[in-house]
Amino acid sequence: MPTDRIFYGTVSYGIAGHLVTVRRVHSTGSFRIEGFQHDRRQHATRVRVRSAILRAGRPEPRGTILLTCPTLPAERWSSATSLDLPIALAALDHDEFRVEKAICIGELDFSGELRAVRAALPFAQVALREQLPIICPPGNASECLLATQHVWVSRSLTDLLTVGSWAPPLEAYPEPGVHVEDLSLDEVRGSEAAKTALRKAAHGRKSILLLGPPGSGKTMLARRATTLLPRTVTQTERLAIATVYSTAGLHKPGPAWRPFRAPHHTASSAALIGGLRGHLGEASLAHGGVLFLDEITEFARAPLESLWPVQRDHCVPILHSDDPLPADFWLIAAADPCSCGWRGAEDIQRCRCSSNASASYQRRLDEIKKHFDVVVETESYRP
Repeated sequence: MPTDRIFYGTVSYGIAGHLVTVRRVHSTGSFRIEGFQHDRRQHATRVRVRSAILRAGRPEPRGTILLTCPTLPAERWSSATSLDLPIALAALDHDEFRVEKAICIGELDFSGELRAVRAALPFAQVALREQLPIICPPGNASECLLATQHVWVSRSLTDLLTVGSWAPPLEAYPEPGVHVEDLSLDEVRGSEAAKTALRKAAHGRKSILLLGPPGSGKTMLARRATTLLPRTVTQTERLAIATVYSTAGLHKPGPAWRPFRAPHHTASSAALIGGLRGHLGEASLAHGGVLFLDEITEFARAPLESLWPVQRDHCVPILHSDDPLPADFWLIAAADPCSCGWRGAEDIQRCRCSSNASASYQRRLDEIKKHFDVVVETESYRP
């Protein structure tokens, strides 16, 4: 027998959440889920939901569950594990409880426990926009509270069915603690010109290239650069950083924290820039903070050529979407003065570069220098 009951879930693409309606269109026949683009995703969800329902002491689920998202085609859904909870509620006897006027998120494990999901903050922003409360696992409560105060918490499907929608106080679910290094630029001795250049460049987030031999403190200076950015993070910037890290499934240490990302020089364009199928790259993960490219001359040309427009526009465009990924970062890079690293520091070690190798390296370095506002040399500290 068809039912008019509609439950609400959410999916994401990039850092934007999209509302999904979940309803049981047939109450007879084998348990099926319609609306997924991939059969593998449908099968995995069906297995998790069926197991959770049986572990909750409920009868075998029957009928067809239909998923509908008018704003995002199914092939662009970044993940569908957040739909486990509303699918389970739609599959159960719909007269037992009243939670259809809420957005439900959470991945069900085989025992019926609710696991935290990625992109909880974009999902909570959908709830705020639709003026609906949101039911989430304990691990997502702190993220959801950044967007809306109408947050209900449930540990498992069984708790939601027996206790109802209400949950213990949200203070019982604090944000996971993350250790943050307490660094300061004043700890660095020597390289006074480089420190002065960093302090000046920080005011306008001017891109800066540090040139110097190995051991001259380039990385040490860059790691302390986030302390030069304003300590006060605006509410808009704080929410943007938190949204990026929520979508990536990473925890942000605190409200005034600024990210520092240092990708390896072997990073591909997809890893450095992102944007493909809405996936986040290092450029977006550095939003509001520092993107440090150590040994920048070792990076392939393609990732760097993709980075320069992103640095200029402060965003990463996404295919088939009008909502780009944020990427407003302070770019800092480091490079050796030559291929062996010791040019200009012969008092420490003699340069071993051939004339051809030196000329080739300098051409590569000159191409990179054109994209930086400030180029400054660092020198090894000698007490």
